[in-house]
Amino acid sequence: MNTPSTPSQRRFIKVGGTRWAYTESGEGEDLWVTFHGYGQSADVMERFMQHFRPGSRGVHFDLLHHGETTTEQESITPSDLADLLAKVLREKGVDRCSMLAFSLGGKVALKLVELMPGKVERMVLIAPDGLKVNPLYRFTANTRFGGWLYARVINDPKNLFTATNVLRRSSILHPKIEQFIHRQLDTREKRERVFNVWRAFRNIIPDLGDIRSKIKRYNISTVLVFGRHDRIIRPSLGRKLDFDDHPNIRTIIMEKGHDLYGPDVAVELRSLIRS
Repeated sequence: MNTPSTPSQRRFIKVGGTRWAYTESGEGEDLWVTFHGYGQSADVMERFMQHFRPGSRGVHFDLLHHGETTTEQESITPSDLADLLAKVLREKGVDRCSMLAFSLGGKVALKLVELMPGKVERMVLIAPDGLKVNPLYRFTANTRFGGWLYARVINDPKNLFTATNVLRRSSILHPKIEQFIHRQLDTREKRERVFNVWRAFRNIIPDLGDIRSKIKRYNISTVLVFGRHDRIIRPSLGRKLDFDDHPNIRTIIMEKGHDLYGPDVAVELRSLIRS
């Protein structure tokens, strides 16, 4: 079993200006394509799969500005994602796959269902991004002024941290959110990566209405997993996709926060999701 100190060997798929790095695991007949969360790598999802679907085959991607994936593009397009999945299926010799994604990776998985529903048999989305567009993200990633302001944060985050402290003391900002912001932005390297990732995925905006209709039309078994105490991706966001008890969508609420990628979570989900 791989550990954080012994990452799996990467393989690569070139799509446009991006060289996607990925690892492989298992030898089962059913193929799972996985996407990790912000600040992680393919190894996280590979380890998760070893507990969640130990008898399945997995292809686990490093997202842009993570792991060993490199890109010459500022932003990727929906067609880039479609080409990526098409190449994976062709190289692995299968017509369809299942998808597993956590947090930031959820946005990618949702967009792929929108783009290529006939190629997806089922998906498990854990605390998925993409169910709501954060106004701050849109402003920063898509406007020159927003980019200029964030460049100032990159150079000197003191004012931002002072503001979050005031908001937390005023009970406007939850302490866990303040802690999350500090963890993600406490070094210049981290602040630059936040901006680069935001820009890289700014064109990947899932159309939830279209996705819902395609989940039904193509009979895609979908499981949404949330932590009851998650302050980053709140469980209530699940209603954006599953607002009328969609027959193909199931929502699972776990007694956890946002860190839903450990082996204990994988084992519990394996017992809850038997198909």
